[in-house]
Amino acid sequence: MRSEEAARLFMDFAVRMKRFFRSEHGRETADLTEVRRRTLHFLAAEGGAGLRILSEKIGISPSSLCIMLGKLEEEGYVARRREEEDRRGVRYTCTEEGLTALERARERQIAALSGRFRSLTDDERDSLAHAMAVIDRLIGKIADLPVNGTGATP
Repeated sequence: MRSEEAARLFMDFAVRMKRFFRSEHGRETADLTEVRRRTLHFLAAEGGAGLRILSEKIGISPSSLCIMLGKLEEEGYVARRREEEDRRGVRYTCTEEGLTALERARERQIAALSGRFRSLTDDERDSLAHAMAVIDRLIGKIADLPVNGTGATP
């Protein structure tokens, strides 16, 4: 297979995976939409962030993000505090409740997905694990993302 053909197949596959996770995520994690989950995950991974950086990383407008962060704060998933250096700036962090919500969402997704994986043979699951490790390395090279020891990006 030529590189161009593999790239096309990969792009088509990536689109299908994104659609799949959006549909599965919506059913299994009603309390955390995809953007809310990504926001909490970024805040947890980075130890917090300001509105501008968070908006850039999550890919939504600062005004929409501000509204969402307000709701996440009301729910206890996010804490907001003034920056020490610049009192006009605000830093958002993921709270323990936010981490718990992320973990619950992840466990629900794993439970839902594990049912799908039961229909595969052991050899198919092994082949899939190997393919995921290869894809993980490829994505890490493309996006300059870290790869952890399990073959999955954090």
